[in-house]
Amino acid sequence: MIFAAAPSQNELLAELRAAKGIPWERVEAFHMDEYHGLQQEAPQRFSRFLRRALFDHVPIKTTHFLDVGGLPISDEMRRYAFLMNMAPIDIVCLGIGENGHIAFNDPPAADFDDPLLIKEVDLDEACRLQQVHDGAFPSL
Repeated sequence: MIFAAAPSQNELLAELRAAKGIPWERVEAFHMDEYHGLQQEAPQRFSRFLRRALFDHVPIKTTHFLDVGGLPISDEMRRYAFLMNMAPIDIVCLGIGENGHIAFNDPPAADFDDPLLIKEVDLDEACRLQQVHDGAFPSL
């Protein structure tokens, strides 16, 4: 399963957390995106959001996170893409951002023919402004 991490996902994650009968011990989880350059303990980290909203509350088999503080970013993207390619992805829980982005792939810059599964992107102003609106950051 792949999870988005944003306030638009709060209700879905709460329902999943409360649902009975989900075989979490069989679920291998990934998240869609992560900020580059934030400290591991930064409250804005999407991995932290998902841990607090879901992963810390269910007996999930495995969680994979983008570790943007460890390896060089190009190596980390290859590592994460390799893990995703090894796992069969059955379900993706995603939202569409205010400017139409999915996992920080901002239109019109998103390239659906891009061979890279994971890539570094520069957020456009509309996308960065949504992060402010969502309360992740106090200002641009």
